[in-house]
Amino acid sequence: MPHHVERDLHGASDFAEKARQYVKEARDNQRQSRVLKVCILIALIVLIMVLILVFLDSEACTSMSIC
Repeated sequence: MPHHVERDLHGASDFAEKARQYVKEARDNQRQSRVLKVCILIALIVLIMVLILVFLDSEACTSMSIC
């Protein structure tokens, strides 16, 4: 009987170690996705600003009498 308990404890510690690795990997993936989202957001903001500046300098802006 003690051999079964020892084997089960060893198996449980292996599963616990794998779970720790999966949690670490998931946290790393979350951090990377968060960084990617911020970079995409910054790029979109810059793109919108450039498009607005181009529109304000264009002939369409002056012909519409909104500038």
